[in-house]
Formats: sequence, C-alpha cells, structure tokens
Amino acid sequence: MKKITNFKETGVTKIPVSDYHDYCSPEINERLTRIETASLSQKNVFTFDEACRFTGLSRSHLYKLTSSQRIPHYKPFNKLIYFERIQLEKWLLQNRVTTIAEIEQEAANYFKEREAAK
Repeated sequence: MKKITNFKETGVTKIPVSDYHDYCSPEINERLTRIETASLSQKNVFTFDEACRFTGLSRSHLYKLTSSQRIPHYKPFNKLIYFERIQLEKWLLQNRVTTIAEIEQEAANYFKEREAAK
C-alpha cells in the first residue's frame, strides 16, 4: 500500500478511481470493492473496464473477444468500447450445460412415450 499524507507534495491532484485501491488500507479496499460492485448493479451500459469487472474477464481476454467480434459491444466513435448489461448477461449465460437430473428425466420421458406408442 502506498502511503501518501499530503497529495500536494506528490503533485497528484486527482487519483483515477481504478487506482484508489493502491492508496487504501485493506478495510477501505473491501468497502470500495463493495461500493463498485453495487454501482455496477445500477448501470445499464458499461465501459470496457466495468465490463471486465462485471464479467470477471481480464482486459486482454475481453479485448480479444471484442476484436474477433465474439462478444456484443458498441464503438460509437470507433474508439471507446461499451457494453450493454443485458447483452453481457445473455452472452455469459449461453451454452448452458444440462444437469444429470435433466438428462435422466428426458430419458425417462422418452421411454414412457415409446411404451405408450406401442
């Protein structure tokens, strides 16, 4: 953790939100993380970094997905990348894996239908 007591001495007038964690105690970092998570739950459109936090993907992996057009995104000025929450949620929930119980139920239904057809 970087300890700074007087920001004027360092020449720093503003700290980017993404760097707050470097300057805070573990307790404050935990609170900041909870606040950031809560603020994401209120947004409908995410910036690139917010989408990384929301999905849990690294910046490099998310960039690869956007550059290969494998994840829905927007580039309104052909520079900044934005994501819509609903589309990200749908993308995250694609390719659902069927549970064993569902497979067993489907098999039981199939055999019931075959027996009834005879």
